[in-house]
Amino acid sequence: MAAAAARVLAVLSPPVVAGAWWIAGPGGAAGALAGLLLVLALFGLTGLALGRVRTQAPSVVVGVSLAGVGVRLAGYATALAVLASLDGLHRPSLAAAALIGFVTTLAYEIRVVSRTPAFFWVRASSG
Repeated sequence: MAAAAARVLAVLSPPVVAGAWWIAGPGGAAGALAGLLLVLALFGLTGLALGRVRTQAPSVVVGVSLAGVGVRLAGYATALAVLASLDGLHRPSLAAAALIGFVTTLAYEIRVVSRTPAFFWVRASSG
């Protein structure tokens, strides 16, 4: 899942970074790239955790997924506060790119979880 999310972000990154460059120049592009890399790092960690949990304790995958969203949100808040203090990064581009990346990867995660039969334990035919 983490590798697929990286591919999604790889497709998403050029237009986001180019748009930030067009709007705010090199600082905008740097800010957008930093925001997208932040999303990749935090989503990658969640994807690795979900993959590990799915093989070792599949009954808690949904809980880990929900907890992962919360941990990512806290991680974004902390990292964005730190990155906003750096010179050379356009803060609005950083925030916008992180938001775009977060929404995109969250939608991807929801799609994967909803389409992966291994995540479901209810057997309609057993009743």
